Amino acid sequence: MDAAVLFVWGMTALLSMSLATPIGKRNDTSVRPSIVEINLQAGLLGNPNCGEMPACDKVCRFGYEKSQDGCPICSCIPDDKNILIEGDMMSTPAVRARLFGPGSRGSTAFGNLWPGGVVPYVIDSSLASEGLATQAITAGMNEWTSQTCVSFVPKTVQTNYVKFYKGEGCWSYIGVVGGEQLVSLDTGCWYTGTVAHEIGHALGYFHEHSRPDRDDYVTIQWDNVLSGTEFRRQFDKYDESYIDSLGTTYDYGSVMHYPRDAFSSNGQPTIVPSQNGVTLGNTEGISEMDARQMNLLYGCSPPGESTTPAATTSASSCMDKNERRCDRWKSFCPFSGKMQKHCRQTCGLC
Repeated sequence: MDAAVLFVWGMTALLSMSLATPIGKRNDTSVRPSIVEINLQAGLLGNPNCGEMPACDKVCRFGYEKSQDGCPICSCIPDDKNILIEGDMMSTPAVRARLFGPGSRGSTAFGNLWPGGVVPYVIDSSLASEGLATQAITAGMNEWTSQTCVSFVPKTVQTNYVKFYKGEGCWSYIGVVGGEQLVSLDTGCWYTGTVAHEIGHALGYFHEHSRPDRDDYVTIQWDNVLSGTEFRRQFDKYDESYIDSLGTTYDYGSVMHYPRDAFSSNGQPTIVPSQNGVTLGNTEGISEMDARQMNLLYGCSPPGESTTPAATTSASSCMDKNERRCDRWKSFCPFSGKMQKHCRQTCGLC
């Protein structure tokens, strides 16, 4: 039997067994599927058996349309379509235009922030009766609320809110997109770390391994990555015009970091850390650095620590944290929560 067929069959069988017994949080991580595995199995990321796409003279920034068998064809994904980028981040046309469209240079890869760090949410009926799912959602939210200043409140009359539902695969929108925004939690996603990861996207985070300084800390083993442009693009790296890590160091143990074997074609590592003895990613919950960066992003202190209210109009608070960058990015004041937090003077908020 062909080796490639054996590999695909083995992956499918393993995933089928792995997805059978999800739980909110446990010590045995050996059978826990990664987000990448779940989304590959769901067919959200393309068909790993397609190989390289036939010659095509079109350059498509956000990928190619797919045929019925999940293989890319020489036709760009329409600009008005919501698409997954980096494996599990659902992007709207507005988000892509803000990040990568004409005149976007100088933007930031953080999504729009939730006002005051308060996130209204609902749990859809497709998950409400699933005890393991609701347990994982509660635990995932608690990872962030126990260590950062963000909070989650049941939706009442709010217009913008997160809706957890049982969709295909694990994915989330990036930051506030307006109105009802979904967080998809398929059966294999019902783990604390997985839910905390998707919530991280909803709060505005991109992936840790897409940072500008990534190559100083990890090496992508391209020969081990599944063949095809669609899979190589999962390791896109952004430059400093798009990513602002807020002065924090690279975090191997971030809940937002992919595991070593993400999108591997042969079971060998695709991401190799330059530092020995470290684990990539975190299946249990957020790291200390995840929490620190979230508090920096939302301009506040962790629970139990005092902080000066952001709305104060004292002379000391009405300052830009970085005058040069604030002036450069001032056109983003109307829709960027990060700008409104850190460039209050430039944005005319005090």
